[in-house]
Amino acid sequence: MRNGRLNSTPIIALVLAAACWGAATIITKHVLTNIPPLTLLVLQLTISVSFLWMIVFAQRLPLPQRRDIVRLGGIGILNPGLAYTFGLLGVTRTDLQLREDVPGTQLWAVSPEHTMLTYFEVQPHSRFERHQHESEQITLVLDGELFFETTSQIIAVKAGEVIALPSNVSHAVFTREHPVRAVDAWSPVREHYRR
Repeated sequence: MRNGRLNSTPIIALVLAAACWGAATIITKHVLTNIPPLTLLVLQLTISVSFLWMIVFAQRLPLPQRRDIVRLGGIGILNPGLAYTFGLLGVTRTDLQLREDVPGTQLWAVSPEHTMLTYFEVQPHSRFERHQHESEQITLVLDGELFFETTSQIIAVKAGEVIALPSNVSHAVFTREHPVRAVDAWSPVREHYRR
C-alpha cells in the first residue's frame, strides 16, 4: 500500500500467473497425444526460462553471479522439473470417454499394468448377468442403489457405501428404479474392460 492506495501490480501479476498456469494445463492435456512427455517438459522449461530472461533484460535488472545462476537454475529445473516429469510419465490417458457395455450401461476404464479403475453409469432396470472373474472387485456407489446377487443373497449397496468381492465369486449386478453411478477397483486387471 502506497500513500493509502493499494498497489494493484502484485494482484494483477498473480491473476496473470494463474491464467498462464491454467492455460498451460489445458494445452498440455491436448498436446500430450502428439508430443512425448519429456520433449514437452524440455519445450515448456525452455519457454519459461526464455520468458524470465526477457523480463530481466527488459527491466534492466543486474545479472546474478554465474554460480548463483547455476545453483538457482539447478533448483529450478530439479524441483518442479522432476515432479512434473514423474507426473507426466504416469499419465497414459488424459481424456476418458464413456463407452457402451451391457445394455443400459456406459463406462470408462483406466489401467496401468496390474490394477484397474472403472467408472460406470447404469440406467434403471439394467443388469449384468451372473458371472465371475479372477479379479478382486471393490465397488463404491456414488449415486443410486446397486444390487449384488450372489448364490445365497441380494446385497443392496447405496450411495456412499462399498462392497468388496473376492476373486471368482459368482454374482449378478442390477439396478431397480434409479440410475446408478459407481466406481470399481480391480486387481488383477479385467481385460474385458481394457478395450
